Amino acid sequence: MFTNRYRFGAAACLALLMLAVPVHAEWQAGVTAFQARDYATAVREFQEVVDQSPTHAGSHYMLGISLRGAGQVSKALASLQKAVELDSANPAYAIALGQTLVQAGNEAEAY
Repeated sequence: MFTNRYRFGAAACLALLMLAVPVHAEWQAGVTAFQARDYATAVREFQEVVDQSPTHAGSHYMLGISLRGAGQVSKALASLQKAVELDSANPAYAIALGQTLVQAGNEAEAY
């Protein structure tokens, strides 16, 4: 009996995780490219993920920091602002937005 409950609980947790994180080949390709500092490829891959999952804040965040890495600061700001709009409770999104505002010369807006 306990084993069945455990299996059901584990399956339910896995299902919720699958809903929370987009499972796309593009996501993994974007992460791999970002880690390799291949920001142009990361931007391309994360843009695909955003197009497929426009309400997933993490996708906008990854697109934003990839754009920032690629030197496209104004586009990065738009993506990071969307990430914060979708999930204002995530401090990583707010920090990245603040850092990018400073990089763009908008120090006053960052604080």
